[in-house]
Amino acid sequence: MDVESAATSKRERVMRAIVLGLVLALSLGAFLPRADSAPLREVIVLGKQNLRLVFSADHGSLVGINDLGTGQQFIAGAPGQEGIWKLRLVAGSDTVEIGPQSAGSFTYRFDNQDSTGVTLIWTDFKPNTLKSMAVDVSVELTGHGRFSNWKISVDDFGDYALDRVWFPRIGWIAKLRDERLVVPQWMGALAKQPQKVFSGKPDPRRLEWSYPGEMSAQCVSVYTDGGPGLYLACDDTAGYRKSFLLAENTAGGISYEVESLPEKGITHENRYVLPYDGVVGTFTGDWFTVAQIYRRWATDQSWCKTSRFYRGEVPNWLQQTAVWVWNRGRSDVVLHPAEVLQDKLGLPVSVFWHWWHGCAYDAGFPEYFPPREGSRSFKNALSKAHTQGLHAILYMNQRLWGMTTKSWSTEHAGRFAVKTPDGKIQSHVYNIFTGQPMASMCIATSFWRSTYAGLAAKGINKYGADGIYMDQACTSLVCYDSTHGHPVGGGNYWINGFDSLTAQIRERNNSGRDILLAGEGCGENWLPHLDLFLTLQVSSERYARPDDGWESIPFFQAVYHPYAITYGSYSSLAYPPYDELWPKKYRPAETGKLLNERFSTQFYLEQARAFVWGMQPTIANFSPSQLTARHKEISYFFRVARTRYKLLQYLQYGKMERPPLMRTDNVMVSFSRISIYAGQQSGEQSLKKREPGILIGAWKAKDGSVAFPMASILSNGENISLEFHSKDYDLASTGDLYLVKDNGEKFIGSYNNGLVSLKLHLDPLEIFVVVVRPKNNN
Repeated sequence: MDVESAATSKRERVMRAIVLGLVLALSLGAFLPRADSAPLREVIVLGKQNLRLVFSADHGSLVGINDLGTGQQFIAGAPGQEGIWKLRLVAGSDTVEIGPQSAGSFTYRFDNQDSTGVTLIWTDFKPNTLKSMAVDVSVELTGHGRFSNWKISVDDFGDYALDRVWFPRIGWIAKLRDERLVVPQWMGALAKQPQKVFSGKPDPRRLEWSYPGEMSAQCVSVYTDGGPGLYLACDDTAGYRKSFLLAENTAGGISYEVESLPEKGITHENRYVLPYDGVVGTFTGDWFTVAQIYRRWATDQSWCKTSRFYRGEVPNWLQQTAVWVWNRGRSDVVLHPAEVLQDKLGLPVSVFWHWWHGCAYDAGFPEYFPPREGSRSFKNALSKAHTQGLHAILYMNQRLWGMTTKSWSTEHAGRFAVKTPDGKIQSHVYNIFTGQPMASMCIATSFWRSTYAGLAAKGINKYGADGIYMDQACTSLVCYDSTHGHPVGGGNYWINGFDSLTAQIRERNNSGRDILLAGEGCGENWLPHLDLFLTLQVSSERYARPDDGWESIPFFQAVYHPYAITYGSYSSLAYPPYDELWPKKYRPAETGKLLNERFSTQFYLEQARAFVWGMQPTIANFSPSQLTARHKEISYFFRVARTRYKLLQYLQYGKMERPPLMRTDNVMVSFSRISIYAGQQSGEQSLKKREPGILIGAWKAKDGSVAFPMASILSNGENISLEFHSKDYDLASTGDLYLVKDNGEKFIGSYNNGLVSLKLHLDPLEIFVVVVRPKNNN
């Protein structure tokens, strides 16, 4: 090339960069590089409307995520070469972590004519043992240009095994005005001051949630409340093990990445394709908007189509259950109180039964039999309960084996326990009173599945239980034992093992009864396998750190309510019990005593949350004496249960909608922080914080009508106003309004021209539901 041609070529490159820069500056606002980063020369731009993604043409770094509708830029400045991916490769004792900065060459190509898809390619890696490796990332805009799917593949990594893939990685997310962070941790968690949730964390300040497990769904979001937001998700439909990681960046914002664990053995083919996509998009709204976005995708997946509740496979008695009693101990303190409660309530009661077993809780598992009160007494008590119309599910931890039990040695159970990368048994001490370690058993082994299914079948067939509560069910672990017959480390063997386990329990049921399998927590992968999900976050104040910056939200119900029945809370009017098989020297003096009445509002709040969030109500540590000693609180609980029972088409079978705006006074609530372990030996035993005085929900029935449950926790009456447009709920422009309480229903007016406007008065601690029935549905 001669000098004149080279100069012309250089001028063309410069002009092209200037034009691209001007286009971006005019449409998005100019990028502001950090002082320590090199200026951008050329960029790769995806998207002409809604979402625009911008990558560096030098090294493929993500330098822009922009919502063109609002003008919001979600990347703070122009990052250097942190990279949108990172890999860890292992060969014997040699471990290498590499990213885009390790590549000697970077190229890209657009995958179509309209700039909605691009493939980014990194090659020529260091060290030289990985010189032939190639990493390809493809990004494609979807969903009318509001979202993008991200794929990654790795080729030719020689003698190495691929141990970790961090992808996608999005650093330098900008700090937003009125910033919120939503994470579907179990039922759902919302941080109104995201930086607060990182405080107190060691450097690097980061948060991690595993999936499948405490992440009940595969998305997180940071957004301006009611404004622009960044939607980050995965679309894994097979339950592969991964973790969602958030870290505090030096710009005051958040960094995001997904850590995936490739299946060892699969990667020996010297090619790895991540079996699911990352999803990046933008929206305008709040956490409920995020749930709606996720719901549109999630409810089209196999776990919803095969959900036991959705397919009508859950027991009829579960669907008819009005309340759950969660008591612990022998039958006289569990079944008898439930019989009394059912008689007074006049509706079906079911029993959630802990500490029936012959071993100490969180110490002697799985040596459950014989029951602690003796086989005959236990069987007779359950038989009598059946004649009273009661149903009881028994606690059996789904994965723990006590390492100090006799059976641990005689059964050589350690062979089938979950192993860490160094070959050690994964164990944990849960019981603060005994200090005895418990090992996690690998559900991928036929030994553990057969052992647990046999114990469950014994409780059902021999003793008459109506089902099993499988503690720690909605979690998954990573096991590195190559003798177990599953891929070492990552994979989806845990979900597949759970599928086999629940099928085996149901196959062994020869009782002639319709049995129930419940699990701790909630998660989309478990919808086809469990009948019932324990969502304790309505009582998070009793066990979670009071200053952790999170508050509970019904994210799981907002997505999956028509596909899963949820229940449970620590909502109690008494101090928790103490297992009679634990050391007597640690027994608290307050065990079983009534809590101070200053904690009654906490009880109201927990019941109100469950009511408006569409859960089956639960009361813990109930005794018949509370009917009189805490008449006011039990009366509230009864009103919740009876009102809900009248409206199951909404609150059990309906779809959650966004509730209308409602102004209400806040009230200072005193919270007891004492549970079975929390607050027993140290730590804060109570706290105070402000909560809304009236809670409201919104639920749509299959016939298109909508119900708005409301629950007051105020000691005084309050006037409220509700105003919304019928189109907000896809209702006809005219219809009738009804007020439903536990003792009846009455017509309260009509609406016309699509505007619903109501002024209502709630008496102290009142429970009612406004039902909107459009004319075309009558």
